[in-house]
Amino acid sequence: MIRFTKAHGCGNDFLIVLESDAAGRDHAALTRTLCERNTGVGADGVEFFTWIEGENRAKAGRIRLHNADGSVAEISGNGTRCVAAWMAAELDSKIGDELAIETDAGLRVGKIEAIEKLDGAIHSVRVRTGMGVPELKPKTVQLSDGSSVSGLAISMGNPQFVVLLESDDFAVAGRTWQSVGAEICTHKDFPEQTNVEFVRVKSRSEIEMRIFER
Repeated sequence: MIRFTKAHGCGNDFLIVLESDAAGRDHAALTRTLCERNTGVGADGVEFFTWIEGENRAKAGRIRLHNADGSVAEISGNGTRCVAAWMAAELDSKIGDELAIETDAGLRVGKIEAIEKLDGAIHSVRVRTGMGVPELKPKTVQLSDGSSVSGLAISMGNPQFVVLLESDDFAVAGRTWQSVGAEICTHKDFPEQTNVEFVRVKSRSEIEMRIFER
């Protein structure tokens, strides 16, 4: 039996599983089983968690993220916030407490901003997680049909390629964003593959986005 906690950030849902409970199991296979929407619990990925003990580290942990297909990802911003919220519930944290989380993309620190309780138990936590400063680099990707797509290669500890568009349907060079996203994701320019974001600016205070995740 595998114990888990399910949490979501902005609708991006994750299962949090203690590494000790998954000891001896194939993490990729276990993740695929748990994340299956029809026959499993259903989730976008599993955060395998280990508490870090030691002086001044009582509020620290280590996570390793597997996507729903079993592949390993360096980090997810929403997933890390979910883990921080779960840690807060486990530790009965207070507003203002900071929680250190080590990831494959480096150390992230979450600060508890609000806590909501139901029948005395924590059920919702608002946490701000410092994700670091993004690295940006303009880049043009040549597609198989001869067209090219210009955008920004961005690293937040995991790879992103952001494309700015004006079309309401997010079409790129006459193709659907899903088709272009799939090709860019696995393009030779991205040996570790990449997430692809298609962004349309609607106003000075609003954007609309579609995401093709690796």
